[in-house]
Parts: sequence; structure tokens; C-alpha cells
Amino acid sequence: KPFLDRVILSRLILEDKDLAEQLAQKISADPSNFESLVQTHSMTDDRVANGMMGAVPKAQIPETLRTAIDSANPGEIVGPMEIEGRYCLFRVEKFVPATLDDLNLKQELMNQIFEQWINSKIQAMDIRLDIN
Repeated sequence: KPFLDRVILSRLILEDKDLAEQLAQKISADPSNFESLVQTHSMTDDRVANGMMGAVPKAQIPETLRTAIDSANPGEIVGPMEIEGRYCLFRVEKFVPATLDDLNLKQELMNQIFEQWINSKIQAMDIRLDIN
């Protein structure tokens, strides 16, 4: 279940560590600045959507970020943290726990189980090629 849970995040990505720290202080002083600062400073294309990343499976998030997000509440800013040579600020929008009531998740699980099953069958097969 922890690997299937998702979190909705918004992000502000920068190349300059000092600027990231300055912007984090501005956001701390006035959280409503987040969107305008993303549109002005973020270097990713999602800046036009206020940095909204959407629902991200926790299993796909780097461990250091996942740990920080797990201790945050919705609306809180995490960072700045260095990820792949860039300085990132994340706003936790919402936690989305995994449930089997989610039809997309249910289908994804069924597909994964089927792929595992078919791969085990293929590996167990004895395949011979007779060339005369």
C-alpha cells in the first residue's frame, strides 16, 4: 500500500541555491506567493499550471523527498532540496491513499499481476528449435 499511495504536488524548480532559499523565505512569509513565484522563476514547463505536477505515486519519488513529504501537511512547503543538480521547492497539495475503489488503480494492479504471471510462465517454458 505505501508504494501505491499518491501525493499531489506543486513544484518550483531553480538552478540557483541562493535564489531557492530566498524564495522559500518569501513563501514562508506569505504562502499565497507560491503560484506567482512559480510562474516568474520556475524553469519547468509546468510553471504555466502554477507548478502543478498532479498525483504522483510515492514509489516514484526520490527517498529524501518522500521522507520530507511524509512528515508534511497539505499546504506546507518542502525544500529547497537539491535533486539532480537543481534546487526544488515542493508544496504538498493533498495525499491520495490507495484504495481498490479507484478503478484505475485496480486495473493497474490487475495488469501488473498478469504481467508477472505471464513472465513466470514464459520463463518456465522449455523451448526447443529443431533445425534440420
